[in-house]
Amino acid sequence: MVSPWVVFVHFYLDPDSSVIQAICSLLQKYPILQPQIIRFLPSVLRDLKIDDLDIRLSAIQVLSGFALAKHSQLDAPLPASTLYQVSEAIHSYITKEHAKFLPPDDLLPLIVKSAISDDPRSFWKKKGPSFAISLVSIFVVLLDYRVFTSPRSLKLVISVIQATAGSRWKRVAVHSEMWKILLWAFSRIPRNDEDLKDPMAQGQDLEGWNDTRERAYRFLKQEFREGIGVAFVTILLHSEIGGRRNHEDIGKALEIVQDLMKSERQAEKLDAILLLERLLSGIGIPLHGSEGERRLCVRFSIELVDGSLAGKTFRDLTILPTAAPICDIRPLSEEEALSFWDKLSEIWSSGVQDFLLHSDDNLPVGSSLSRLSTTS
Repeated sequence: MVSPWVVFVHFYLDPDSSVIQAICSLLQKYPILQPQIIRFLPSVLRDLKIDDLDIRLSAIQVLSGFALAKHSQLDAPLPASTLYQVSEAIHSYITKEHAKFLPPDDLLPLIVKSAISDDPRSFWKKKGPSFAISLVSIFVVLLDYRVFTSPRSLKLVISVIQATAGSRWKRVAVHSEMWKILLWAFSRIPRNDEDLKDPMAQGQDLEGWNDTRERAYRFLKQEFREGIGVAFVTILLHSEIGGRRNHEDIGKALEIVQDLMKSERQAEKLDAILLLERLLSGIGIPLHGSEGERRLCVRFSIELVDGSLAGKTFRDLTILPTAAPICDIRPLSEEEALSFWDKLSEIWSSGVQDFLLHSDDNLPVGSSLSRLSTTS
């Protein structure tokens, strides 16, 4: 096998596509090499600001190798110390890039702003949006849940997500899929003493992480479009070890269902009805504990982090939207339903009232409400 040292030296002497692919292949096929290659990460990050677009795009490709190596190894994870080193390198880099002593035009946030705005100047060659989207998506995966304890990192990510919320981006599922990457990071925030053994978690105690999770929940709760609400509910209602669900998380999930029901968008109302129907479908039916112990899979478009977007013009951008199957959610037990019966009744009543006021426009929603009334 080719030495990673040889590959990286070759890369910086001649950054052609074949060498870049070799680096990504090494990281993905042999993740055990990542600890050796990490020492080159600062050099790769510096190349994000080199005044040469091809070198910047090459750096994105290498970073994608780190992101994919991490994401593909979640079932058989890389050493926690390795993941921490990568996260710390990204965190330190972004922090430094907000330093006041750097020339304003040389700061990464301004470079990203120029890229995502599709600056017409010749430097970006219409490839700026794909650069910005790929970069911040990869950063979220490498930062992991630490993105929520790094205001500067989160601000950088949100600057790109907000830029992709306009009508110009409707044909591309960038906005919703990038939001789902943040949901992925949210799902990994430490919840118990075992999670605190992760080196990334040791900057706070469990109470601190609970506070971080609460703030992240309130922030992420701002967006529900394109299946984001369903994905969020799926995360919150995923059972912990032993099939037990957190009482507060059930309440949070129902808050989201209620907000979906109150939405002016029919698609979100329908999401609320289908979620409510699923949650109440277990009443009177014995639920097996094993149903709640399935591994949580938070879906987002892998194109955002695999480097395949980097170098594409805005016109050529294609991102496949993902969906969290509602059937993956374990229905509420009778005990859980009784504990939240007032809230469940309130949500159902809200849906019925809305249907009666707008029955001519919401036939799919009305049909679902009819099925739900027979369930409850």
